[in-house]
Amino acid sequence: MKKLVTLAMGLLVATTLAGGQCLPIGGDGDGGSNGSDGGSHVNPGTITDLCNAMNRCSDRWGSALTQPRCSQYLQSMFDCPLHLGAGSHAIEMRFELDEAKAGACIQHMNSVDCNDFGAGSPTFDDCNEMLNLVGAVGVGASCDSTSGEFAACRSGLDCVSSQTDGVCSVCMAKAQLSEACGPTSDRDCANGLYCTSGNVCAALKDINSICADETECKTTYCHATICTMPPAKNEACGDNERCGGALHCASNVCVEGKGENETCQTSDDCMESLVCADQKCTYLDYCAKPAVGQICQFGCADGAYCPMSSTDQVCNAYIAVNQACTSSDRCTDGNYCNSSSDTCQPYAQAGDPCGSNGAQCKTYEAYCDYLGSPMQCVALKANGQDCSSLSQCQSYYCDDATNKCADETCTMP
Repeated sequence: MKKLVTLAMGLLVATTLAGGQCLPIGGDGDGGSNGSDGGSHVNPGTITDLCNAMNRCSDRWGSALTQPRCSQYLQSMFDCPLHLGAGSHAIEMRFELDEAKAGACIQHMNSVDCNDFGAGSPTFDDCNEMLNLVGAVGVGASCDSTSGEFAACRSGLDCVSSQTDGVCSVCMAKAQLSEACGPTSDRDCANGLYCTSGNVCAALKDINSICADETECKTTYCHATICTMPPAKNEACGDNERCGGALHCASNVCVEGKGENETCQTSDDCMESLVCADQKCTYLDYCAKPAVGQICQFGCADGAYCPMSSTDQVCNAYIAVNQACTSSDRCTDGNYCNSSSDTCQPYAQAGDPCGSNGAQCKTYEAYCDYLGSPMQCVALKANGQDCSSLSQCQSYYCDDATNKCADETCTMP
């Protein structure tokens, strides 16, 4: 359950949505690139009010990012798309803010007693549902990612599998009290509920109740099997314990992350939206496209990637052919990391040998015929051609009934 002080700061985390789906970012989590292109602006007053509400109780629970950087940062998230992946197959994601829900969330945050602010708001939907991917679909709509199209449900909904071949998965409201939840149903519980070990939704437990973990508690914190409030600023914490709000545990005391230009050793020392650069907590705009060698957080200029580490978070140039590598997504476009030589090499084309010496066929163009003699790359097959696996098809779908490549489709339940 999200802490209330960071509910709205979920806007800062560009790869997930509250109640949404994981996004297919590929690779090992390295950032793509950002760029301002006149995106979806939101009311600056709403952004300012969000930041002020989040920071209202910072004396007790810390701050994820102070003003004016907070407003600047949140606005930039709506101005710029995020590109995940590389080349022509990159996915562009854009975020939009439901200003009515944001307004209700702001009103709620401003009404919460600061003593309770760091625990969270497990029963208030608007804070969890104000951020969405542009194009996300609503209740009853198909959320199957077919024919290369990415689909996602709006925040607060789950994409529920039909468990039947050929029947579409659909977006559904989260499970209510006593309804099935968990992996067997593809549904999370609605706000104010938790999923029991028996995969049924139950009401969150009050403070001082017995608990197995923090997901069962209204306070979002379970200590020594009892639901309690999480520790606040300057209160004691253990090595394996978290603190409330935007605080973290350092030397067994809950402390606030360091602010801009303060001294740091790693980015973990800084406020959630700052990075440690040259031993100083540094602000990076979401729209920034830093060059090779410059500090990065969300992406780099074309031709470079951001490793997303807390110790060496600078843009690195993609690796050229015949140079040492550890993963294919670090190689220049059109090349892969050969597992035998540990160097970047050009993808094998249709008709070239594959499988031996780590050779790989060019993604989206060919597959390796491992049953051939010799093994070689074969061009991907068009719809209507015979297939034995989805990897052989341009559509990446082999119809089990006909054993032919086809566009993947589904029927609404």
